[in-house]
Amino acid sequence: MTTLLHAAHPFLQLSSCTCQHWRSDSAVLTEPGASVFGGGTEVTFARPPSPPSLVLLAPSQAPSSGDEVRVVCLAQGFHPDSATLSWSDNGNAVAGAEVQTSSSQRQSDGTFVQSSMLKLSPERWSSGRTYTCHLKHPALSAPLSQSASADKCS
Repeated sequence: MTTLLHAAHPFLQLSSCTCQHWRSDSAVLTEPGASVFGGGTEVTFARPPSPPSLVLLAPSQAPSSGDEVRVVCLAQGFHPDSATLSWSDNGNAVAGAEVQTSSSQRQSDGTFVQSSMLKLSPERWSSGRTYTCHLKHPALSAPLSQSASADKCS
């Protein structure tokens, strides 16, 4: 949709570009991806949504006695910055201190990456249970998931 800019209307919408005029005497902070031109017109180009990919990293061998087992889930290549990572243990939600999820980080190509780590005792990891990382994102038609267990990794 294209709307012509008129003096009485401060916004211009061009399919994936939004322009906003601001007064030169007001303070403006722009976010990455926004540019300011001339006497105060901010132009932000919207990037099309990019679905994430999901990678699960699990131990390839039995842990030493007393060592903590860490299973890492990595969501990468997504846009916008709105991914949700979660864990389940044999289908039951896992939360609390054993889950550490990072905030997302913008990559040089404008997409985002985010990780989540599940920390388990060696006994719990070796119990035969299946641990699953779940990923939700608006660019996905259905959530993604990847699973691991000691039986599948050793």
